Amino acid sequence: MAETLKPATSSRRRISQIVEANRGVTPDSGNWRALPFFEGAALNQTQTFNRSGEIKANRQGGRQVGGNIQVGGSLPLPLKYDDGILELLESAFSGEFTVPSNTGINFAFNHVGVQASGTVLIGTNPADGDTLTVNGVVFTFKTVPVIATDVLIAGTAALTASNLRTKLAASTNVLVSVAAYTVATATVTDTDKDVGTAGNSFTLATSVSGKLTLSGATLAGGTAGSDEITRTTGSFVLEGWQVGNKVKIINATTSANNIAYADGVTIAAVEPLKLTLSANARITTDEAFASNTNITTNAKFLKSGTSRKYFTHEVAYTDMDPVVYEYFRGNEVNTLAINIPTSGEVSGEFAMIGLVGKITEVEYDRSNNMGTGTKTAGTGTRLDEKGTVAFAGSVEGTALERGGEAAPDVESLTINVNNNRAAKFAVGQSSAPFVEEGDFDVEMTFALYFTDMAVKKQYLDGTRTSLKVVMRDQQDSHRMVLVFPNLVFTAGDTGLSGQTVVLNMTAFAEEDVTFRSKALLWIQPNENV
Repeated sequence: MAETLKPATSSRRRISQIVEANRGVTPDSGNWRALPFFEGAALNQTQTFNRSGEIKANRQGGRQVGGNIQVGGSLPLPLKYDDGILELLESAFSGEFTVPSNTGINFAFNHVGVQASGTVLIGTNPADGDTLTVNGVVFTFKTVPVIATDVLIAGTAALTASNLRTKLAASTNVLVSVAAYTVATATVTDTDKDVGTAGNSFTLATSVSGKLTLSGATLAGGTAGSDEITRTTGSFVLEGWQVGNKVKIINATTSANNIAYADGVTIAAVEPLKLTLSANARITTDEAFASNTNITTNAKFLKSGTSRKYFTHEVAYTDMDPVVYEYFRGNEVNTLAINIPTSGEVSGEFAMIGLVGKITEVEYDRSNNMGTGTKTAGTGTRLDEKGTVAFAGSVEGTALERGGEAAPDVESLTINVNNNRAAKFAVGQSSAPFVEEGDFDVEMTFALYFTDMAVKKQYLDGTRTSLKVVMRDQQDSHRMVLVFPNLVFTAGDTGLSGQTVVLNMTAFAEEDVTFRSKALLWIQPNENV
């Protein structure tokens, strides 16, 4: 009877990682994060063999001589809001996620907008019994006032206008008190107390149009206001504040100005010294920040830089008996290919490069001198419990902008990040003692529907542009935003997609003079944390 085999299966593998403080040294504590991955994910140790140059008369020469062992592999993963994936993105971009936050007194709340206003000009003194109706409330001009809405007729139109202003300003009727009143000579000006369009419905009418001239049947000129946060130093742009980020404000002097994440207030526009908040914000009082007033966002900001992140990776074959574990230390991301399809999930293929590997039937512990990191399912499981799914690039709430304008002509887009890292070897050592690092490059390929010559002209003229891609998790509305502020097209050929003519474009990201970086990335969780 043939022996029954029970080989390992791909679906029963578990791939986990832990961040190393020192490259190649697995930490004694910390969380292992389980990674979501696709079929084909594999990390390997590769032994290099070289054919001997020895020649034999019988033509049987050429023995294989072993050499160095290289560690690497590929991790194709769904891009999603997952701490393990965020760690890999940090390694790919050579940066660290930061959360924009500020506390201090160089900030201020402002509610900006235009108040509706109108005027009443008393050209000729009214007669006893003439009326002015203000927002539905009738005021009567009288030689002898009796009730609260009677206005004393004075000796001149200017004095009567002054009496009118006093009556209006003293009114306790909410229909009247929503406005403020001033007087200049014989003209009374009514100004809505709030900015916005509501004041444009405030009505004016008179029984004596020949004596009282109104600016109109209603107040006019009111425009919707916007809530703003301004600063006098620093830069919201450089700190990574981004359109769509949720905002939280605590410790405002006026408690009504505080904002919680649950309020759903987001950033509508960003300038170096000003944040414009979304329409559902409501700043009730203009005021300077107190020394402990804090504004923050739950979004995470990453830019390409020089900060390297290393991992120990574990591949567990859980259906083997006993379970077999492979460990790869000193791993970091060398290249990353991001594919954004017109349908389906956004994926990233992380090509890893490392220092040393080990095969064992024991999980990491001190007995095999490989650390005692806490074995947990990690962020992958924790976030799966919240229902995290992969980002998509072509669903409601996503966007693609080129040169700051919507670009509906992109059929396909692949973004390739390359850190140009390479393992370096030394005589007397089988594993690489270090990994050298080159320049950080980003190159991307587009297929654009050929609708005009604008993009091809940019390519031929060497005109710089920009690219912004907004991706969204359809289930929880978490978002990932990728921005390349300075792009140049380096190739542009005409081709076909079915029967449709397309431009096959290649673009290269260059350093942006503002951020001193080629690539910017935001994770915008839809969480009230």
